[in-house]
Amino acid sequence: MNTLVAYLIVIAVWATTPLGIKWSGEALPAFAAAGSRMAIAAALGLLWLAARRQGLPLHRRALSSYAAALPGIFGAMGCSYMAARDLPSGLISVVFGLAPLISGVMMQWLPGGTRLNGWHWLACLLGLAGLALVFGDSFALLFQDGAALVGDEARRGRGLLWILSAVTLFAASGIVVQRVGASTLLAELPERFEAVRYHSLVADEASLPACLRVTARSLDGAVQALEHTSLPVYGVQFHPESVSTQHGLQMMANFLRAAGFVRGDVQNRSFVSALFAEHGPFDYVYHLAAYAAEGLSHFVREFNYNNNLGASVLLLNHAVN
Repeated sequence: MNTLVAYLIVIAVWATTPLGIKWSGEALPAFAAAGSRMAIAAALGLLWLAARRQGLPLHRRALSSYAAALPGIFGAMGCSYMAARDLPSGLISVVFGLAPLISGVMMQWLPGGTRLNGWHWLACLLGLAGLALVFGDSFALLFQDGAALVGDEARRGRGLLWILSAVTLFAASGIVVQRVGASTLLAELPERFEAVRYHSLVADEASLPACLRVTARSLDGAVQALEHTSLPVYGVQFHPESVSTQHGLQMMANFLRAAGFVRGDVQNRSFVSALFAEHGPFDYVYHLAAYAAEGLSHFVREFNYNNNLGASVLLLNHAVN
C-alpha cells in the first residue's frame, strides 16, 4: 500500500473513532457498547478471511497474541467509552496521541527496547507541555477536596482519568503483543540493525504458505527473515555469521537456544548413543561431514575416513535401531 494512502487511512480512523464511540455510547452502557463493537469487528474480520479463503491462525503463538491484545482492545475501548461520557470526542483524539510516548517510556526498561535520545525526550516534554496547557485546570481539580469537584471541570477530570487508563492499556498491550509475537531468532534485538547481504534473492511474500510468517524486512520492504508459526524452523536472507552484521552473535545464540545444541564427537559411540537416547527419535539426521576443501582432502585422509565414513556408519546404525 502506498505510504501516503496508509497515513491518510490512519488519520481518518483515529480522527473518527472517538466520534463513533461518542455516538454508540449513548445507546448502551459503556462496556456493553465496547463489547458489541468488538463483536461486530470480529464478525467482519472472519467474513474477510472467508472471502480471501484464509483460515484464522490458532497456533500457540497466535493464541498468545490474541490474549495479549485483549486488554489493549476491549479494555482500552471500554475505558474510552467511559471517558466519552465526560470528554468531547476531539479531546479524546488528542489525549490518545500520548500512546507512542507512553510506549516509548515503557520500552526504556525492557531488553532490546529502542532507547530515546535527548531530542526524543525534548519532543516528549513539548508534547506534555501542550497537553498540560489544554488540561491544566482538570489536573488541578483532581488534587482538591472532593467537595470542589463539581460541574463541568470535575467531569472533565474524571474523563481524563478514564482516557489516560485507556491509553496506558493500549500502549502496554501493544508492547506485550510485539514481544509475544516477536521473532525467536531476533529476540532481544533492536527494531533496526545493519546486516550483510551477498546476493539479490528475495522471497515472494504473496506466495508464502500460511505456516510461514515474515519477521524482518529491509528498508525497501523486501523480506529478510521468516519463521514457521509452530515449528523451530527459521530462515534469513542475510548473513548473521558475518562480522559486519550487527548483533549476529545474539542471533546465533537465539537459534541455538531455540533449536537445541549438544556439543560432542559423532565418532564417539557413547556420545552418539546418549544423544539418540536423550533427544531422539529424530525424523531426519544430517551429517555435515565436510572438514576441508576438496583440494586439501588428501592431506587429512585418516581424519576424512574416520569422520566421513566411520561417523556416518555410526549415525546410520543408531538411526536404524
